[in-house]
Amino acid sequence: MLIGFLFFNCKDNAVSPGALDDLETRFLSRYISADLMPVIPPDPIFCQLVLLAKNKSSTSSLAGLSIPEGDVFLNSTNIRLGTISFSTTWDGQLGPNEEDTLRLSKVMSKTSLFTPPCEQYAYLHLTIKNQSNASKTMKIDSLLFTCTY
Repeated sequence: MLIGFLFFNCKDNAVSPGALDDLETRFLSRYISADLMPVIPPDPIFCQLVLLAKNKSSTSSLAGLSIPEGDVFLNSTNIRLGTISFSTTWDGQLGPNEEDTLRLSKVMSKTSLFTPPCEQYAYLHLTIKNQSNASKTMKIDSLLFTCTY
């Protein structure tokens, strides 16, 4: 019986699935709210996040980075309320030791996502992906979910 092994060696500047280990993120500002004044649209939720993203590698670039969505959880119960999608103008590229500020804005949905938990604290689990579709989750703590009536 023959057993074969296949080895890959990635010594170039390409992004490998483990390359997300070199990505460091920090929150600069954040908010989440809902506009419940009549007439209520199907999706009254607004959310904006500002992050600092840094490539900790001194030799490899990170390419094709994106933060397409985040799951929203209620702090008091840890119950998942729903998922929100984000858009950004950031190009998703970080050279060696490079850092960049990115702004994520919630994409308005044509349907209701979840009932806003007005004046309660929530947290988000953001999904961060690279061009190889590898992903990791980042937790954002303590967002006061404000509402306008």
